[in-house]
Amino acid sequence: MSSPVRVKCISGLFATAIFLCLALSATAAQKIRFSDAWKFYRGNADGAQATDFNDGSWETVYLPHTVKEELNYRTSSIYMGICWYRKSFTPPASYQGKKIYIEFEAAMQTAQVWINGTSLITHIGGYTPFVIDITNHLQFGSANVIAARLDNNASTSFPPGNTSPDFLYFGGLYRDVHLLVTDSLHITHPILANIAGGGGVFVTYPSVAGSSAAVQVKTHVLNEHASSQSCVVTTTILNATGETVAANSTTAKDIASGASTTFTQSISVSDPKLWTPNAPHLYSLRSQVFSNGGSDPVDTMSTTIGIRSIAFSKANGLQINGTRYRLHGCNRHMSYPYIGNAVPNSGQYRDALRIKEFGFDFVRMSHYMQAESFIDACDKLGIAGMACLPGWQYFSDAQAFRSNSVKALRDMIRIYRNHPSVILYEAMQNESIPSAAFLQETQAAAHEEYPGNQMFTCGEEEHGILDVYISSAQHDVRNYNGSRACVISEYGDWEHGCLWHDASPITGCQCRIERSAGESALNTMRSTRANDLKTNEGCSWFTVDGVWTIFDYQTWSQFPYTSSGDMDIFRIPKYSRYASQSQRAPAGELTVLITHDEMLAALNQSYRGIP
Repeated sequence: MSSPVRVKCISGLFATAIFLCLALSATAAQKIRFSDAWKFYRGNADGAQATDFNDGSWETVYLPHTVKEELNYRTSSIYMGICWYRKSFTPPASYQGKKIYIEFEAAMQTAQVWINGTSLITHIGGYTPFVIDITNHLQFGSANVIAARLDNNASTSFPPGNTSPDFLYFGGLYRDVHLLVTDSLHITHPILANIAGGGGVFVTYPSVAGSSAAVQVKTHVLNEHASSQSCVVTTTILNATGETVAANSTTAKDIASGASTTFTQSISVSDPKLWTPNAPHLYSLRSQVFSNGGSDPVDTMSTTIGIRSIAFSKANGLQINGTRYRLHGCNRHMSYPYIGNAVPNSGQYRDALRIKEFGFDFVRMSHYMQAESFIDACDKLGIAGMACLPGWQYFSDAQAFRSNSVKALRDMIRIYRNHPSVILYEAMQNESIPSAAFLQETQAAAHEEYPGNQMFTCGEEEHGILDVYISSAQHDVRNYNGSRACVISEYGDWEHGCLWHDASPITGCQCRIERSAGESALNTMRSTRANDLKTNEGCSWFTVDGVWTIFDYQTWSQFPYTSSGDMDIFRIPKYSRYASQSQRAPAGELTVLITHDEMLAALNQSYRGIP
């Protein structure tokens, strides 16, 4: 993964296999997948946090997991309410003296967690990860019980807030859970450290050129030993073949018991292979922590990085490494039929691969933080991305909603900040009307979390506070005449008369077309997409666009199945996919539109081979 990860062991089918994996190393810090064989109950179960609670009749499930298999994905009547998860495990006594944490990648969307009956956390927000220190609550040599009570009902006190947005709040532990096992002298987790612009490993690039690049690495180390520790941090950058291209070691620093230190290192890389959408070169950055003045290794992390610089302006659009790029892209809702949001990492990669194969070099992650495994795939495949604060057509200036929105933005940046593919942060709820005070708060928080000139916020707001203006075709974005750089966040749907409906064709609608609608309707959608692309390219300030949408999706509405995707909800393509795919030359560079006749000929020839 592209965020800092420790040495991984993948568990087998049983909890005991997880801890056999733990025993493989007595010194190396580890990140262990903790997603197998949870007990699950849909509904409320009073007292289920207790260690001696009888869950023998509960279902055994494996994460990622959805609360209920939604057999009719064309309805919005998903399960909304309470569910419980429990897991029993026995850590080996040899891990006494280590620090042990549990990391939930996401839980929808109010989560209360206990261990052995002791309440540990109530986390709000269904899209951001959270980490809990369970060291002092573990019973070594005997069984321990983790219990989690989840509620996927909407709340106006935290984002998204809206009770009926254009996406569904599928319940459950729909991403993975991990155990993190470290020495008491260790690199922190950025979410748990909760330091603005710090915590964990944070990599930036003060200068980038073809001949050399300056890489700055901030490593936050915490000492939870009972005594002071003399600490050294060594950082090594390795290329795709595992060869060392640069390295740096700090001088020894004494860290008092209970204290932490941020080590800042500057590393020069000669003749770097720079990350671009056309050539997404990646490096591995290895961070090692040594105690006793550098003699004893106690912690190791690996962070996948991409060396690049980005800039946005009205005059020059989007520049990557000093070269202007004009990127065509899409909006992505992450849900699948039947399983909702419980998509495994392999499915996240497959979605990114489909996006790239179909001609897109940009994705707007509408409208919430998405799985980091999807961002990993975007890094690898060369898909630039806009990360989005959760929400759609809802804003509250109440203090709770504002504070929780800012926290969600900070946590998203802390997880995504080392990913080269993330180039924009949508720092407001989509199609909402936030106050200027809120926008000033999110703007300040984002730039505090990511100092320097490589952080770009965006949003559809008229106050001129966020860095980049974004808007949609239905809101007349193509006639934009402001001074900021502009992104076409959505096009190819509402501006063509496509209001809420699930049937097609419909009078006046050219883009919400089901894959089963027939050749004529699909060709109409494809032709409309091609004309839209040509119109977008005609904007002198053009930077990036995002078609609405890449996949058909489910929503809350009178007509809950939205067929605006270039692929249906099963990820099977429609004709319109070729309108975007035609924009990429064989070398990967964007090129001009081919003619209508050429497009149709290529379409008819290609469509016969679609699986």
